[in-house]
Amino acid sequence: MGGVVARAMLTMPNYLPNSINTIITMAAPHALPPAPFDWEMQRIYNNVNGYWRKAYAAKWANNNPLWHVTLISIAGGGLDNTVASDYTATSSIVPMTNGFTVYTSTVPGVWTGMDHQAILWCDQFRKVVAKSLLEVVDVRRPAQTKSRAERMQVFQKLYLSGLENINQKTLPYGCNLSWRYFADNSTGYGTYCWGCLASKLETGRAFTDSNTWLRDYFETSDTSSSSTSREISPVAFLVLSPDGSKSHKCFATRC
Repeated sequence: MGGVVARAMLTMPNYLPNSINTIITMAAPHALPPAPFDWEMQRIYNNVNGYWRKAYAAKWANNNPLWHVTLISIAGGGLDNTVASDYTATSSIVPMTNGFTVYTSTVPGVWTGMDHQAILWCDQFRKVVAKSLLEVVDVRRPAQTKSRAERMQVFQKLYLSGLENINQKTLPYGCNLSWRYFADNSTGYGTYCWGCLASKLETGRAFTDSNTWLRDYFETSDTSSSSTSREISPVAFLVLSPDGSKSHKCFATRC
């Protein structure tokens, strides 16, 4: 239940905003309580899950207190006879941009199911978790961790097998596709691959005029060609400040 407690902390009135941005849970029943016979427990689940769903349903990042939070739920599979692994699903709670659920039997380098206790001390799994935590650290940033987009890239690389749909929708950070963007359509900031651009924008929260994610636009554009000389029409988008309070209009074009 520690994973549920961690998520509940973000709903508390004395929670310090932006003090938590990464949650990794092991065999935590996020969707349903493992023993649903206590109405108080059900009320807690309703409140916590309702808060998270409402936050991610917000149209703009400045209306979403969880825009920067990533949630990775790891299940042990059929060997866990304490918490049914179906209860660990987070697909109805967080979008793919902010988290996912994975079974230990599909984690690269682990490839085995685990019971409710073994998931805490299994050596090969413990090493993967430790590596993921170390790779998201960035002491140069105020939060001491990488941006949300970069953290998700690390988690997808280490926890997913590569066959999932979420991986197929993500451009690699080392890709040879680059984008040139301009603030107010005048001042040039140079050329960056998408990974660098996400870091440059800090929050990664940028929207096109049609209110779609800038990242989504980049990823769904024609990127089948490896050539970087092809031009497309500039795309207008809004960039939000790290706290989500301010925005300014920018333009981007593929180089």
